[in-house]
Amino acid sequence: MTESQVIKIALADDHAVTRRGTISLLESLGGFKVVVSAGDGKELLERLAIAEDQADICIVDIAMPSMDGFTLTGQLKRNWPEIKVLALSTYNYTNYIIRMILAGANGFLKKTCEIEEIKTALYAIYQDGYYYSEWADSAVFHLAQSKSLKSQSLSPRELEFIRLCCSELSYNEIAEQMETTYKTVESYRERVCNKLNLKSRPGLVMYAVQTGIYCLDIHIDRDDFVPIIKTKN
Repeated sequence: MTESQVIKIALADDHAVTRRGTISLLESLGGFKVVVSAGDGKELLERLAIAEDQADICIVDIAMPSMDGFTLTGQLKRNWPEIKVLALSTYNYTNYIIRMILAGANGFLKKTCEIEEIKTALYAIYQDGYYYSEWADSAVFHLAQSKSLKSQSLSPRELEFIRLCCSELSYNEIAEQMETTYKTVESYRERVCNKLNLKSRPGLVMYAVQTGIYCLDIHIDRDDFVPIIKTKN
């Protein structure tokens, strides 16, 4: 992007002080313009529908009244698939990250991060389409986007394991589904992560989404869509 380009931001956060602070910080950095802000997901959708300027990226809090970040992200991706989503949350639980990925989010940050990391994440999402630096090696996704990363080095069982990671199943339940042992599933996880230079289950999910091993079903016509992940692994 050129220096004259401005990234247009929409923001949903139920804490008014946090919302105003984020707006002030972003606009003080230069290169960003907050075109829509709202206190919850429903309000954001309503304001986006009538906004004169369409946002490039929505910064979305996860825990909000009326409509949480998971549901909001699914709605955003159905109604405005070109808008990217950065989840900003107090929590960085693995299941939260995976749920946001499966809802269609392009990045995930903790609210305690530095403003410079938010800036980095927004530029990365705007230019590359994703930002998950703490949970996956970004080089993998650059390769995936350029179609340079091939999945044929993965065995059928490893591919099955990755697909099952994109679900609500715990690793024990994945073992049952694959008719094997928990120890074997752990070996799949270690082997796959080593092959792909990934670090975690969210990284595996991002890889699966980026390469098409797992296809997001974000255009379903259900207002109550919230993918559920029970696992704490």
